Amino acid sequence: APVARLEAVRIFVAYAAHKSFPIYQMDVKTIFLNGPLNEEVYVAQPDGFVDPDHPEKVY
Repeated sequence: APVARLEAVRIFVAYAAHKSFPIYQMDVKTIFLNGPLNEEVYVAQPDGFVDPDHPEKVY
């Protein structure tokens, strides 16, 4: 899972406190990246990138 570096978090919190911005914490699930698709997707491999051992696969 992507995690922010501590230095970046400290800078963000300091800036938000300086500007009196509200800070909210949340945990977002990324199931949408690998979840099932409801619609059919058409993808074509660009010329020159086809793997001769697996021509039906798109990388």
